[in-house]
Amino acid sequence: MSTATVPITLRPMTEHDLPMLHGWLNRPHVAEWWGGDDARPTLAQVRQHHLPRVLAEDSVTPYIALLVDDPIGYAQSYVAMGSGGGWWEAETDPGVRGIDQFLAHPAQLGQGLGTRLVRALVDRLFADPQVTAIQTDPAPTNLRAIRCYQKAGFVRSGLIQTPDGPAVYMLQRRPPQPPAHPAVPGRAEATPPGMGHSGVSIRPIQPGQWRTYREVRLRALQDTPDAFGSTFAAEAARPDDLWALRVAEAWASGHDKALFAWDGDTVCGLAWCKRSATEPGMADLFQMWVAPQSRGRGVGAALLREVVAHARGAGATTLRLGVTVAESPAMRLYRAFGFRPVGQPEPLREGSGLIAQTMHLDLYAD
Repeated sequence: MSTATVPITLRPMTEHDLPMLHGWLNRPHVAEWWGGDDARPTLAQVRQHHLPRVLAEDSVTPYIALLVDDPIGYAQSYVAMGSGGGWWEAETDPGVRGIDQFLAHPAQLGQGLGTRLVRALVDRLFADPQVTAIQTDPAPTNLRAIRCYQKAGFVRSGLIQTPDGPAVYMLQRRPPQPPAHPAVPGRAEATPPGMGHSGVSIRPIQPGQWRTYREVRLRALQDTPDAFGSTFAAEAARPDDLWALRVAEAWASGHDKALFAWDGDTVCGLAWCKRSATEPGMADLFQMWVAPQSRGRGVGAALLREVVAHARGAGATTLRLGVTVAESPAMRLYRAFGFRPVGQPEPLREGSGLIAQTMHLDLYAD
């Protein structure tokens, strides 16, 4: 079985793990970021430092990460506020947790296990409703760790000074009003009496919601395959890390906006706005889709209004999209908003008999 399909789990560290931890902390790839080569601890020092944590006499909670039954790494969490030692002295939210972790075996680096370990730790911490946010502070030169946290949904929020020196402050907040079990289109849901389209809300997709985004995106590709340049087969083959990174980068960029339409606790629509990196003033609309049970209720228009507002706020002057040429509800919606065809239609994708039309909206037209 591929390790990519095996979940990483966390168990509390015990006193019997301390000799193993001592060996790990003295490995070069760990020592480089955990104290440095000149601070490699003895077993006695490891016991003195970590045994109070094992015995719950310290504010830090230690874990051993397991791949099936094999120990592969160490992780720890703690309440940031009041942690002492000069750490997080400005923090006033008791719900914020700090985390640190490492993979024990150098041969397992670069395989996505670090990202999966962080996600397992995040899921464990957010299972506590009192936890509001999770933060971490990798060194600016620890690019592997920074990429790992970004893939796991953390957002870079600037450089800070810590007792260990400069660090990149990275944060993941609990999504606002998250549903206990995010519903996706296709699942039978009863609409509360009197809700109508006024009950639909448009909200940014949070980094921690990447799994729901993947489900919704794949559902859209199955439901209306002729509406998109990509295909279900191509998207379904993408690894989890890429889905998570896609959402995290949009959340952190300030230029892109990934949006869900919510009907109560059910996701009923999707849209993605991306500011062009090469064409000044241009923003693109991708992945626009409304669930079948929500069509005709103004959900598409609500998503499009939010996309237009974001594009203007990001400094764009033109919003661009591509739409399959047909007398469809999508085409009628875009025309109603003022989109106009630009250039000649082109094949929807290689090998497709359908054609797609590029359309532009002047965001500042009279």
